[in-house]
Amino acid sequence: MSDLRRAWDNAVRAAEFRGYVAGRMGYVDESGMVTILVPNRPNHCYVSLGAEGDQGVTIARNLGAPRIAWVPIRLKREQGELLIEGLDPTPGRLEAFFGGEAAPGNVSYHTHKIGSGLEYEVEALRLQPGRVRAAGGMDVYIEAFRYYVGGAWQTWEGGTLDLTAYRPSTADKWAWVLVGINPNTNAAIAVTGDEYDVETELTADLIDDIDFGDYIPCGAVKVREDDTAVTDIADYADAHGWFGDGSRTFLGLTDTPVDYTDDDGKLLVVTSGEDAVEFVELGAKIAAATSKATPVDADNLALSDSAASNILKRLTWSNLKATLKTYFDGLYLLVGGKSGGQVAYGGTDSGDDLELRSTSNAVKGQVIVADDLSLLDHISLVNGPDGSLRIKDGGGTTRHADNWLWGAGGELRRYCSGSVGATHHNR
Repeated sequence: MSDLRRAWDNAVRAAEFRGYVAGRMGYVDESGMVTILVPNRPNHCYVSLGAEGDQGVTIARNLGAPRIAWVPIRLKREQGELLIEGLDPTPGRLEAFFGGEAAPGNVSYHTHKIGSGLEYEVEALRLQPGRVRAAGGMDVYIEAFRYYVGGAWQTWEGGTLDLTAYRPSTADKWAWVLVGINPNTNAAIAVTGDEYDVETELTADLIDDIDFGDYIPCGAVKVREDDTAVTDIADYADAHGWFGDGSRTFLGLTDTPVDYTDDDGKLLVVTSGEDAVEFVELGAKIAAATSKATPVDADNLALSDSAASNILKRLTWSNLKATLKTYFDGLYLLVGGKSGGQVAYGGTDSGDDLELRSTSNAVKGQVIVADDLSLLDHISLVNGPDGSLRIKDGGGTTRHADNWLWGAGGELRRYCSGSVGATHHNR
């Protein structure tokens, strides 16, 4: 016979009331501290058996006793399960423990369900939308709740789901089974997570590793490979998700992105069918846009303003033209007039000549060059409409054709001091 069984038998024989066992709340560890709560076992407490707690330590489900370290309690066994029925009412025990003061209220196990005689104005469980609870055997029950999907509200009216088919497939394994609702069919659904050895603790964070797709999660249950029932409340965990489209849809659109991987810098746009959204490259949208061959002054271009933290601004076509004109006027030769008038010709090399020719039209204008006369040797000119040439010197004085004439061989003749006989030839 084991020591624990012997301790149990002694405790039973020492019970003050037939059918009950005396004990103490918690157990004293090596450091002298009293530990009460059992990790990962909701509503379960450590208890030390015997009136003085000296007949062994075990675990029991608490039905309502206050969790006060080492307080006298009484226990009973029902259907093979050890239960803490409440504080020990044996005369003198609680008074001795509390130093003569009255013991705190000892509330025995009870419910407030409809028909219990202690009903709340609204049944408590009805205020827990989507709660997953045991329903007997391998069945779980999902409480009713409402959710929003596809642009409309839907109601899950409550119902059961058999978890038999979701048990792990390998012996001596257990796993979290995530239970919820498929919003596309408004039906109960479950997904089994990774399997672990039964000796391995199933922590709540493992629930997050289960791929639940677009389903709405409600609760999770620890299920073993050989389970025939899922009735232990300690095996249940809350796993409520957002009761809308999950966090996976947008404005009720049904086909939407589920993550943002590789979508940096892209735009989120509604598709052409107006039934979904998608990420697209800005360049792709520009390439697909309708082309405009001739912009007008009121047209706009997008601009990143580097002088204002790169915020988005617009630039009109008229302002773009004005800015480019100012810029290029400072770099290149400005030739006035209209097309077909004066034309400037230049070579491609740095030493090539620059020629300014008059119009090629039937009625020709004159070519007038304003420059310092000392630079004349570096200017090559063509004949004017009537053979005349006019050159303005640096002082603004106009030199007429009687001072400057083209020679028969195409040379430019300059007359000095008013004497025709003193002729100089410049090519």
